[in-house]
Amino acid sequence: MMDMAKAELRDSLIKAQEAHLAWKAQLWKAVESGQCDLLPKNIQLEDQCELGRILNGISPSELKTQSRYLSIRYLHAAFHILVAEILNCAFKGKNREECLTLLSEGSLYSKASSALILGLRAWEEDLE
Repeated sequence: MMDMAKAELRDSLIKAQEAHLAWKAQLWKAVESGQCDLLPKNIQLEDQCELGRILNGISPSELKTQSRYLSIRYLHAAFHILVAEILNCAFKGKNREECLTLLSEGSLYSKASSALILGLRAWEEDLE
């Protein structure tokens, strides 16, 4: 991989981490208010966010067979499924506290989010 391509991918991974963290804040607001611009069925599609677009746009294609890429892809898809479940909880009128518990530290969501960020950071470090 050329140095320029590495630098571009690294920059994209940094932007993806920032977007992921911003989305987490939006998710809290959505659960607290019971309102979100996106439907859970659309949120579970992992190619609709910044990181999804980055992962889909990666080239050369041989990168897509590397374990780091495959791991991030899996973690990202799992994260989106969990987010959709949490929003379903919030939108179906369940107890707000019950839905917020799904976001709490130690929850499956929290673990999936942390694993994704750690994976992205490790991949970013691999590119240095």
